[in-house]
Amino acid sequence: MRTLGGYTLKAFFDLLSSVEKYLEITGVINASRDEVRWALWYVLERWVKLLQPVMPHIAEELWHRMGNDTFISLEPWPEYSEELINDELDIALDLIERAVEDVQEILRVTKITPKSVYLYVGPPNEYYQIVNEATRLINEGKTMGETIRAIVGKPEYRRMADRVANLVSKVVDGTIPRKIVSREMEIRVFKELSSYIRSRIGTEVFIQDATNPAYDPSNRARNSLPGRPAIYVEAMKESR
Repeated sequence: MRTLGGYTLKAFFDLLSSVEKYLEITGVINASRDEVRWALWYVLERWVKLLQPVMPHIAEELWHRMGNDTFISLEPWPEYSEELINDELDIALDLIERAVEDVQEILRVTKITPKSVYLYVGPPNEYYQIVNEATRLINEGKTMGETIRAIVGKPEYRRMADRVANLVSKVVDGTIPRKIVSREMEIRVFKELSSYIRSRIGTEVFIQDATNPAYDPSNRARNSLPGRPAIYVEAMKESR
């Protein structure tokens, strides 16, 4: 049973964090002002209604300041809109945040002053199929060994037993997230939000297709995993 405190956290702080992240991203990628204004107003109307049970006086005041002449306590409870839900996009955004954290950790540990960062996104499609199958089997309670044997037992994966074992182990230890998106979706979102990634890292960022990179001096693309891009940091040359 959800407590009042848990409800308040979800209704207020979680939604506020999501709005702040939305504004951060749209501010960097130069999204349409009309689109942003519509999204914020859409959220605000529902947000105030969600706050009404725990902050009735404040919610009523905000409701009237928004130009409404009804009582918010008499308004219908907000319902979610199925067509506005995009689970794949939510997962892809989480993958981007994880990639940013990985780069930041590399820079922190190595003390490199970066000239640019290359992210190699999207290994072969069959890797995604293996990871999705491994996740399904593990969620069903299969052990790592049982999962590997079940996947390698399929004719299409028999030739790559070592790769299957490696991918399954990385799903088990959390290196590869349990929730991933398709290869095409992952590449598209990383490319479309490259300016946001650049703003978070603070240096030039290049998104490369891991199966056909245009620039890969250290052969890092081969280490790309579903949901976990390989990373190459090009150091700034020291001036003499």
